Amino acid sequence: MAQEIIERFEELTVYHFYDVFGHSEEACIHLLQEIGLIPWLNESHFICPRCNGNNLHLTRAPTYKLNFAFRCRDCKQAKRQGRQQMETWINPLHNTWFERAKLSFLDVMRVTHAFVLNFPIFILEDQTGIDDETLIDWYSVCREVCTEFATQRRIGGAGHIVEIDEHLLVTPKYHRGHALVNQAEWVWGAYDRTTGEIVLVRLPDRTDDTLLLCITNYINEHSLIFSDGWLRRRSNEIVDDLNMSGHHYVVHKYEFSRYEWIAQTGK
Repeated sequence: MAQEIIERFEELTVYHFYDVFGHSEEACIHLLQEIGLIPWLNESHFICPRCNGNNLHLTRAPTYKLNFAFRCRDCKQAKRQGRQQMETWINPLHNTWFERAKLSFLDVMRVTHAFVLNFPIFILEDQTGIDDETLIDWYSVCREVCTEFATQRRIGGAGHIVEIDEHLLVTPKYHRGHALVNQAEWVWGAYDRTTGEIVLVRLPDRTDDTLLLCITNYINEHSLIFSDGWLRRRSNEIVDDLNMSGHHYVVHKYEFSRYEWIAQTGK
């Protein structure tokens, strides 16, 4: 059941949002529990961080988002006996996307879905009635999660084509105005054509050694590397030392279409 729902997310549009999540808060919570975004209220899933015990019981707590919290019986007993000053309350939403959310579960999913669809904030504000400051905060959190996800992974592998390139951010447009050298940032990116996965990394410089280190840290062995001509002098190292299946490059100063030709023919 959960897998079927997750597959429906891949083609989820704004028009079918309520068909998946329902029109009520209760239906949305039930769906989120089925797909594992929030836990079921099962005591065996939680451990007391103070005593590392699992002697917990569910207690009504209006201050928490689900109106319930887990209370540790052992810590409660220790407080009564004077062995510790505080007892432990555990939020069922601890370490979830909704832990500190003030919005309803349905609104959180609407905002998250709108971020994925790249909805402008002013349109989302008009459609949902949520103030722009709240939407800006949520979009910022979403960007932070995407950034962390894109910088802590490895991609590629045997039979995978991985494109790599680097880009200088904060450059003057059309080479006009002040050259913002002190604010410039090099960013290295990799894209797996097979899976669609990406990696983005901030670089201290654009030297060959730095780029080779990025390939070592973020691309799995036996990948086929496509790049521009910047690393053409180090092709042997990429193939032999980094154990890649091949390295194809294009010097865009002289040619551009050959890049696609290599991808299709493997030559």
